[in-house]
Amino acid sequence: MNSLFVSSIENIVTDDKIKPYQRSQHNRRTDSLGQKDLTTKKLEDYADVFADIFNVLFFKEKILLENKLKSGPTESIYKSETGDTKGQCRDILKRYIDDNNKVVTTFGIENQTTVDDTMPIRIINYDAASYMRQIKEKEAIHPVYTIVLNMSDDRWDKAKSISGMIQTKENLNKKFQNYRLHVYDIAYLENGVIESFQSDFKEIAYFFKERRLGEDKFFRTNKIKFKHPEAVADFLSTFTHDDRYKRIVYNLSDEEKKGGISMCTIAEGLIREGREETLEVTTWLAENKRFEELIQLKDEGVYKRVLKEYKEATGQ
Repeated sequence: MNSLFVSSIENIVTDDKIKPYQRSQHNRRTDSLGQKDLTTKKLEDYADVFADIFNVLFFKEKILLENKLKSGPTESIYKSETGDTKGQCRDILKRYIDDNNKVVTTFGIENQTTVDDTMPIRIINYDAASYMRQIKEKEAIHPVYTIVLNMSDDRWDKAKSISGMIQTKENLNKKFQNYRLHVYDIAYLENGVIESFQSDFKEIAYFFKERRLGEDKFFRTNKIKFKHPEAVADFLSTFTHDDRYKRIVYNLSDEEKKGGISMCTIAEGLIREGREETLEVTTWLAENKRFEELIQLKDEGVYKRVLKEYKEATGQ
């Protein structure tokens, strides 16, 4: 075998640097809106995760008990200003019950991967639909709280209230009925806040923060076992457009699963897959006598281009 080829493999394959964020674009994209909705709902619909998110971010203390949460209807119908009947669907809705099984509060979570300047009005619509349902079902009127989780790498720099969306004459501002948005930038949470999470959402929050910072320390070293590993893997695969997370978790043997699954488990899987992928690419380059590119393969730009060519050539 060509010595240049051998040297290149040794240099690349033994590089254990994980690139869970930067290399996500190499994999098959699964970024349909429907898939994102289903994936986030799957994880956050677990009562322990849902309660944890509200307790840490909204209440800043343990208020909600997971055994008091019941899933609520996410779909509603409303009439537009033209008189047309339209449907709308929110992400997650939970109804909180008291000891007498009576609903006393409704809580909702909306996930955003982009910053939406119309969000305050969308939330008004969702909350109004919940209040209208209470009237229709002849329930005692109870409060509705909705929070927005910003999963993007950007801070929420758009309006967080109706007043932030419109311009009114100064003498009318005092009479304006404002509606404020409770939005949380997950990728910008302080470590102290993230450490307050008791559910699998702690790992999700660290993941988004480290993705923004281009780091992977927590990702590599965290050995806390997931309670809902498949849901976490689905969540990560969808938001990074990278099927490796899901594939690694779902392909673990029963014996491997017995010991529990953590971020560290996934990191080790990424290293294995990265080595296998790199070996396939370097072999392909050598077989096609593209030795100069073998030397340059550690350059991320070169790697991306060559990987794309390799997958096209091999029909992947």
